[in-house]
Amino acid sequence: MTEKATVYFAGVPTAPAVQAIRDAYPDLKPGDVVRYDALEKIIGEPRSANRWKTVVTKWRHRIEVDDNLMTRAIPNTGYEVLDAKGRIETAANQWKQGVWRIKVAGHRAIETDPEELDEAGRHTRLHLIEYQAKIGMARRVSPKPVVLPAPEQKQA
Repeated sequence: MTEKATVYFAGVPTAPAVQAIRDAYPDLKPGDVVRYDALEKIIGEPRSANRWKTVVTKWRHRIEVDDNLMTRAIPNTGYEVLDAKGRIETAANQWKQGVWRIKVAGHRAIETDPEELDEAGRHTRLHLIEYQAKIGMARRVSPKPVVLPAPEQKQA
């Protein structure tokens, strides 16, 4: 069974390895796939190594910040550079996961006995419950999207 790599901080600098990946793929565009095996060769570490994970995470962050290129992992293949549709799908999934996580956190806070918490813990508990309730209420009372009919075509 393989273990997930862990990201370590304050270790060997990642900039040279990140630059090597950027030099190997200078003209990335949506639809391109950067294969895991190619990244292993460039970095000089196997995919299971912590160093590989650290460098690839930093590279993905750099191309998103510097070049506005967002990537998505393709299992057992590599990283795909996303087009506009893929970016929105990923953002929507992250939003849904965020809402779900807030709901779960609020539920866990509700189930926690406030008598066992100090003042700061009770404050955090109430904050989590409040925001879980706000999101739940917003989802219940928000208007449903209105579907407008397609405009009629003028006949010539």
